[in-house]
Amino acid sequence: MKKLNYIAFTLLLSIMSCAKSEFLNKKSNSNIIVPTTLKDFNHLLDNYYNVSLSSCLPTISSDEYYYSSLDDYTAVFTQTEKNSFIWAKDPYGGDAIQADWNNAYTATFYCNVVLDGFKNLSYDDQESSQGKFVKGWAHFVRAFKYYSLVQIFGATYNDHTASLDLGIPIKTTPNIDEIKQRATIKKNFYNQIFEDIFESLNLLPSQFDNLHPNRPYKGSAYALLSRMYLNMHDYTNAEKYADNVLSMNIALVDYNTLDTNSTYPISTQFPETLYWTEQWNYSVCGTGDGATVKIDTNLISTYNPNDLRRLIFYSTTISDGKKYYLMKGGYAGRIFGFGGLAIDEMYLIKAECLARRDKLTEANKTLDELLTMRFKAGTYRPFTVTDKNIVLNNILMERRKELIFRGTRWADLKRLNQEGANITITRLLGGTVYTLSPNDPRYIMPIPEEEISLSHIVQNLR
Repeated sequence: MKKLNYIAFTLLLSIMSCAKSEFLNKKSNSNIIVPTTLKDFNHLLDNYYNVSLSSCLPTISSDEYYYSSLDDYTAVFTQTEKNSFIWAKDPYGGDAIQADWNNAYTATFYCNVVLDGFKNLSYDDQESSQGKFVKGWAHFVRAFKYYSLVQIFGATYNDHTASLDLGIPIKTTPNIDEIKQRATIKKNFYNQIFEDIFESLNLLPSQFDNLHPNRPYKGSAYALLSRMYLNMHDYTNAEKYADNVLSMNIALVDYNTLDTNSTYPISTQFPETLYWTEQWNYSVCGTGDGATVKIDTNLISTYNPNDLRRLIFYSTTISDGKKYYLMKGGYAGRIFGFGGLAIDEMYLIKAECLARRDKLTEANKTLDELLTMRFKAGTYRPFTVTDKNIVLNNILMERRKELIFRGTRWADLKRLNQEGANITITRLLGGTVYTLSPNDPRYIMPIPEEEISLSHIVQNLR
């Protein structure tokens, strides 16, 4: 990944040259700017464009939206969006920038710069509360980004084949000349991502920074672990770490208190947020009246008339006499989709895990706690069915409805199909039907060709 890391290094220098940091003023005439202080490292990790953006490819490829006409589809700017919509063999179609790959590796480069430079700080700085926080922050972001990359470009997790299946290249130093080959999925998880996330747990603070929701804390790390274990089919640990988050007494927001007429009813500093990131700015991931895509009407029809999520998550528009639903502002609090972690996801993970181990009454109760906060006051009726399949299917449907446009559906499709759910998704476009079958190789995105030519790493089969 020599060239990509060189690009990351160039971005690092150019962005830092515009930042309001003391060390830049001191070194403004230097040919090379090297971050050396805690303040410098804090500025690096706070960089929105390179750290606080997350992948949109899972949303683009998923079954949550459609184009209402061939003209709307044709007008889309990037080939990546067009080709991913129909699950083409080449999803990038010649686009020069593969943001989902480049941006994530740029962020991990930032983390490596911080962690490498951290070793040169004084003992007092390293042991200070700010020093521990910055180090934990870098470990967390690196884990978050590598996990995202594995979910998109690595093989779907299978415990029986994880020691053979290919994941992604892992770099833990800022050496731009170092080229790494793809590690196995098992090494990705157990040799790197878990090491980073558990290290972050030792260092991150216990309190969330409401003014800076892009800065992680222990709840963020527990939530990432819960999501990771869920997608690894390890429901015992997924429930354990969801419980760790829920034990922190983070209150759900009563949707009755939100302004349903607002363009963005949910703010960027929403109390349910555990870690804030925003999805990369493809037009598909845009929301509001300028949205280019329509939300799946079959999904819309599953919401109860008293469910406030219909008003909080969606707006409507009329075109050619037809009513369409558009994605309104979600948990990102503005135009693009939320790519982070939030407390509602933990309720859904816990409910699913309880149901899977036959704790059906407890599963229903956990889901009720969430949904009571989503319905018009006094209208929610608890779910009382105790048939395991029905309970589990109800939880999974609520997961779809609650986590709309958060990038989680793609991983869910892979996970559930691997367990035999047999979910086939289709697109109808210009009279042609496109189909993605369960466990299709196209669920794994190809490595960008530029990366293949530079690093000679093994390509995914499509």
